[in-house]
Amino acid sequence: MSRTAQPAPSAVDTSRPFGAHLRMSWWKPFVLFLALPLVLVVLQVLAYQLVGVIEGSDDPLSPELTPLKSLAVNLATGATGLVAVLLLVWMTRVPRPRRPRPARSRGGRGDGRSVAAPTQGSTPRKVTSGPYIGP
Repeated sequence: MSRTAQPAPSAVDTSRPFGAHLRMSWWKPFVLFLALPLVLVVLQVLAYQLVGVIEGSDDPLSPELTPLKSLAVNLATGATGLVAVLLLVWMTRVPRPRRPRPARSRGGRGDGRSVAAPTQGSTPRKVTSGPYIGP
């Protein structure tokens, strides 16, 4: 008697018409909802403490905001965003692409023209002086 392996259900819900809707157990959004603010607070306090030690201040938790403390808090916020994405990917078992896509299908040429093109239209408006008349 041989058993055929059945594929696991996909993490992406194909019955939804707009984009990828991920399937999760009912409790996983609650874990995300509770874990992410906790991660944010812990990372910001640790970063604030680390900067206090680096700067050599007497009170590492002083309310004075230095540029280094501001950078530390912003980096901790960015790290929390990365943790959020990684937790979401792990909890929903999002399928990974099997092979890398070529640069053309990603929308970029690889030489920076795709980055520079959207900024070219707004630059002259910011540079010119005088009243704004309209497009």
